[in-house]
Amino acid sequence: MKIRRLTEQDTGDWLIMRRALWPHCPDEKHLKEISEQLDSMDHAAFVAEQEEPAGFIEAAIHENAHGGFGRCGYIEGWFVQPGTRRLGVGAALVAAAESWAKERGLNRMASDTEQENQISRDAHRRLGYQEVFERSGEAKFVKDLKHILTYGDAFIDYIAEDTRNSTFSRHLGGATVNVAAGVSRLGLPSSFITVTGDDADSRFFRRALEQEGVDLDYAVLVPEKQVSGVYVHLTPEYDRVFASYENGTPDIQVRPEHLKADAFEKASVFHFCSGTMFQKTALETTRAAVELAKTNGALRSFDVNIRPLRWDSEARCREIVKEFLAESDIVKMTTDELAFLTETDSFDEGIDRLAGLGIPLLLITDGPNGTCAVSGGKIVHVPVVPVQPVDTTGAGDAFVAGVLRHVHLFGLPETEEEVLRCAALGNKLGALCTTKKGALTAMPHLEEINGFL
Repeated sequence: MKIRRLTEQDTGDWLIMRRALWPHCPDEKHLKEISEQLDSMDHAAFVAEQEEPAGFIEAAIHENAHGGFGRCGYIEGWFVQPGTRRLGVGAALVAAAESWAKERGLNRMASDTEQENQISRDAHRRLGYQEVFERSGEAKFVKDLKHILTYGDAFIDYIAEDTRNSTFSRHLGGATVNVAAGVSRLGLPSSFITVTGDDADSRFFRRALEQEGVDLDYAVLVPEKQVSGVYVHLTPEYDRVFASYENGTPDIQVRPEHLKADAFEKASVFHFCSGTMFQKTALETTRAAVELAKTNGALRSFDVNIRPLRWDSEARCREIVKEFLAESDIVKMTTDELAFLTETDSFDEGIDRLAGLGIPLLLITDGPNGTCAVSGGKIVHVPVVPVQPVDTTGAGDAFVAGVLRHVHLFGLPETEEEVLRCAALGNKLGALCTTKKGALTAMPHLEEINGFL
């Protein structure tokens, strides 16, 4: 069997198969639509050939499929001759359409079928399409073609169960862990690169993160590794305070040779932060990962997330972080981090000092004051959604998850309107996160923001 693009010379066979799929459509309309597809860069049609044409598929680019599922490839029509069904013809045609969509830089594929067409619904599911809803007699489907890939430390928060601070419960923690899980909660495929051991805490970490829907196929297991952790005490007023940080095996890190190229080939975005860059091996691995992301066309997202006390000196911290600013497509920092990196308390001067790095999308968060997005030399202020905050822990990570969702679905913002939409989604998620106690426990789920979308 051969799969190839349909051309003008195939019009006769194409028309015959279109008649079989859409028998009530007049030939005049069929021919008009065939001609329009041949003239369009945003359409592609493929035929499966055996001795005779065995089936065809038509795909197009939709700017916002199903009213909120992003810019994606869309299966407009899909037909397999009755005598060649259940022989892999349909799957091969769909794979060709998906490859075309990925070549066009799209991260999702969508489709639909008649609600009563159970055969088609089952076929979509077998090929990995998720049925998202029914509307006006049609079943709607979505399939992500790429994942969001995150690299960081395996981390556990040990949170006191009461003010005696003698017994603790385990919770997933850490900025990159929160982002990976937050992305998954927003309905996107999420993969995490990290290293864990074989003790009880490591097993808890892997199990809990997988329960969040995060793929750990690219994580490394070194039996001796102990995951990092922080102990959180409760004051008499039940406020949380960080009591101590533990990392029993700091020299056991993901190494550059542990990175798998296919993880980056499948990534729409690679996200990382500076939390482990003070460690030599982790720094080398981060550099290698960023290079793999660049080579494979994945956008690089960097949350600077500066922890100065972990570094030998503030100067070294600035030097390394600035190195990665210049390698990133999306950078998130707070106003305090902007001041630290640029060594000025003037916001405008700080922006000017970073301008030469050419960061395509710089997002500077300022808590209740909202976000300043810098893109294409323009500064856009995006106000935050007013809420009554309970706990601001993890709000920045929720913000990042929202930004990554927008970029995965719509690409890197290019207009002021797109920048506003992207940052506004991040603000919305960050604000929602502050209305609950905890970090990951407060990360919003997709259903919580559907109205906003």
